[in-house]
Amino acid sequence: MTTVRRVYLYLASFIGLLLAVVGIVLLIGLIVDQGFEAFRGSSVLGSTSALALIIVGVVGWRVYWRVVQRDANSVPQERACGTRKAYLYGVMTLSLVIALVIIQLLLSEMLIRLFDTGWQGYKPWTPLLSAIWLVVIWRWHDWIALTDQSANSDGTRGGDLRRGYWFVLAAYGVFGTISGLTTFFAGLLSHLGGRAPLAARGTWMQTLFPPLVQILVALVVVWFFWRSSQRKAAAGDEVERSARLRSILIHLVVFVAAIFVLGGTQTALTDILGRLLNGPSRDSLLVLTLNGPLAQIIVGILIGWYFLKAVRPTLNTPRLAEYIITGVAFFIGLAALISLVTALLQVLGGRGQRIETLIVQILPGLLIGGIVWLWRWSRLEKDAKAVAPSAQETVVPISGEAGLVQPGVNEARTYVWRKVYLYFFQFVGLIMLLIGSVILLQTVLTQIFGTSSRSGSSGNLFADLASPLALLIVGGGLMFYLLRVITADARLSGLSADELMRRTLGDTWPTWIPIVLIFGILPIFIIVLLALLGPAIGNIFSNISGGL
Repeated sequence: MTTVRRVYLYLASFIGLLLAVVGIVLLIGLIVDQGFEAFRGSSVLGSTSALALIIVGVVGWRVYWRVVQRDANSVPQERACGTRKAYLYGVMTLSLVIALVIIQLLLSEMLIRLFDTGWQGYKPWTPLLSAIWLVVIWRWHDWIALTDQSANSDGTRGGDLRRGYWFVLAAYGVFGTISGLTTFFAGLLSHLGGRAPLAARGTWMQTLFPPLVQILVALVVVWFFWRSSQRKAAAGDEVERSARLRSILIHLVVFVAAIFVLGGTQTALTDILGRLLNGPSRDSLLVLTLNGPLAQIIVGILIGWYFLKAVRPTLNTPRLAEYIITGVAFFIGLAALISLVTALLQVLGGRGQRIETLIVQILPGLLIGGIVWLWRWSRLEKDAKAVAPSAQETVVPISGEAGLVQPGVNEARTYVWRKVYLYFFQFVGLIMLLIGSVILLQTVLTQIFGTSSRSGSSGNLFADLASPLALLIVGGGLMFYLLRVITADARLSGLSADELMRRTLGDTWPTWIPIVLIFGILPIFIIVLLALLGPAIGNIFSNISGGL
């Protein structure tokens, strides 16, 4: 069978199955709401449409599925083809995820009605029967996939697609647990303050039951789709330990945990400092404003504890997690540093804010982001600068020669995610330089052409230039620092400047191109910038003197 014909048959089978499922769900809803009256009067149009979808979908699915099953049973290559695996695992993923969402909503509503609003007028049969039907579809396709697997008909794509199916469901369970825990703890902490966190919710049961049910459903999914992988990895299964999708899921969770802990701590510290320096807002208890950040901190710490205790020992290296935490802290610290430089420049322009406001806005980010970044980055730098022991020297055989002795390589220095981290933040610094330059030129040109009354202008050119100048200063400093780190890595690795340039830009770029960019275009840009700033220099200093 050709690939095009195979794709057509499985796609037609999927469309037929989809039409049948939609028709059955619609018909179930009509019968539950109206009974047999759904086939009379004004409701006939809805019921006949649902029946038409069911008949067309079932017939279409049956015709095409019968063809692909006949080919799969007679030709082993057809049973092991990637298109068949994509169809099976795609249907299984969609049907199970949608069924889990329906079950979660159904259980939440049932608990709220059981303990709060009562059962009057409630008809749970439509979502219940729809979920059951989707579970049946999932189980039937799961049986087919297991039959193919037991018959050694996985093919070249079966394992990868099955792992992708596992990844989607495991991610649903893990992130559903995180989301539910965060919402539940936020609501619970608000309950201690005597106020519901969501105005649309009438009672505490309506606030706390939905996230609680989400946690329970997600934990069931985690038990079936994450725990098996974790147990295999903990037992030493190298295939499971080195699986890329498993690594992606783990480090996505680490990224979320880092944002929760660091971002939540920054938000909580900002609110506490604001209350100490400016006084609390009217009718606002501390627990009502800290419920969200505290919930994030609690969930982030729980994730971190599980990662350190259970997941980290199963990783080949924990360095990527270290760089993720360091990167999140670096972002927080950079944002605070830009705000600090902007505030200092605004003070020079006579438009500075109150010291209490500056402390509340800037200090938490500097403390949380800066301290965590220094703590983790210093450790990463220490590992990268360590000299590889001579005992790691290896002999590399060369054709026609006895061999070539090479020194041991420092894996921490050559780690690919270290390079990604360095060049990513260097790119961030470049973007800051470009944005700062554009805003600065726009502001200066606006002042030169006499249209300073534009929206957002403060009337003080130096104060207006504070933000772009801060971006230029911080972005330039960031690029300079990271370039020194990259140069130090190259020097410790024994690379020349030319080799460093070629490895940075790629072997296809001649070395003279970056030299022209640095020593040719950059001076021209500075000269043009100074020429444009020239007419406004007097105005800048007059505004400074007037503001002071």
